[in-house]
Amino acid sequence: MNDAIAFWMTVLADAWFTAPAVVFQGISGLVLMELLGWPLVSPWSVAVWSLFVLTGAFWLPVIAMQIRLSREADRVPSIEALPARFHQWFRLWFVLGIPAFTAVVLLFYLMVAKPLAISGS
Repeated sequence: MNDAIAFWMTVLADAWFTAPAVVFQGISGLVLMELLGWPLVSPWSVAVWSLFVLTGAFWLPVIAMQIRLSREADRVPSIEALPARFHQWFRLWFVLGIPAFTAVVLLFYLMVAKPLAISGS
């Protein structure tokens, strides 16, 4: 399998698997909060939903960048032939991953440890 096909498969997998997972997590989170009787507005829930939205705000541009990077890579015969803009986009893609990953780790911490009040503001 050549590199371009492998990259496109990564882009498609990211979109096809991550998007439904995000939708399911949001819906299941709301259902669980309702079943547990947790308010939609509390310090904990505001923090959790803010991190959830923040993660999505970083992820959506990453998908667009992956598509752009893939198209750019398809146009050249080798890595050495990639233009400077490709490397700029790649760096930005990488940099956006850092706060997105950090937000996911913080989200996991909030979900497990529940360090903030859940019973309401």
